[in-house]
Amino acid sequence: MILLTGSPAMAADTAYLEQTQYLTSTPTDSLATTCTSKRITLAAGDYTWGNYYPGSVQDQYLGATTYTWTTCLDPKNGYYRQTTTLDPDHSGWANATISDDFVISPSGNWTWGSYIDPHF
Repeated sequence: MILLTGSPAMAADTAYLEQTQYLTSTPTDSLATTCTSKRITLAAGDYTWGNYYPGSVQDQYLGATTYTWTTCLDPKNGYYRQTTTLDPDHSGWANATISDDFVISPSGNWTWGSYIDPHF
């Protein structure tokens, strides 16, 4: 897992958490899961956040705090599962998670990840 420090999201700026790596079009459960993570401080407001493939999207109000934003790519037999989590530092708030299954073709270097888009 890679831990990067993030800066506060500015109004109307979309934040990205992504990784480029070689992906096979025939993944198996025996391949390693890859994760990337960073800390991001968000202002209170409405956000859209989602995964790149196939594009699961969630609209959600997020409170003002710092979050650990993590996205993981888990190879399965014939497909990949991407799970993205926002884990707030504020102890009274719950984690938010989205997950997608997708197939890639052809094998090669792919950029996968997630984004957070403020609505203000």
